[in-house]
Amino acid sequence: MADAGVTPAVKHFPGLGRVRGNTDDTKDVRDDVTTRDDAYLEPFRKAVASARTPMVMISSARYTRIDPDAMAAFSSTVLTGMLREDLGFDGVIVSDDLGAAKAVEDVPVGERALRFLTAGGTVVLSVDAHAVPAMVDAVLQRARTDGEFRARVEADAKRVVEAKAAAGLLDCD
Repeated sequence: MADAGVTPAVKHFPGLGRVRGNTDDTKDVRDDVTTRDDAYLEPFRKAVASARTPMVMISSARYTRIDPDAMAAFSSTVLTGMLREDLGFDGVIVSDDLGAAKAVEDVPVGERALRFLTAGGTVVLSVDAHAVPAMVDAVLQRARTDGEFRARVEADAKRVVEAKAAAGLLDCD
């Protein structure tokens, strides 16, 4: 894909092979089998080890044997612990849809963005454009009052610009 000029995203970390239901239209999608050192994570390990994996998309399912208290998209254990620390991924972490997905409907819209970014995510995606202003407002409000959060958002913005540069998206030719 990269050779063809496409910037790929490996998804949906830490895997959807053992779940029933689709997080887009089903609440409480869960994986009660996968563990933090599971053999089913090997494709992700290999992809992250490749210098050609600029983005990883996170699942919105709940992985009860990894973090029973949070769905993957809101779990610092998954985003920061597993993906950043265990696998050594330093690229862009993208959410699955946090705007209209049934899996997140019980979480206030602005809070969805905050939880994802606080857990270690980089880019929040929403298929519902109406959800975006509430997400942006929540992030800006937190950034104005929380210096540590602001620094993380700024570092992630830089990470996105670097990924765009690496993909040749900043050239004006």
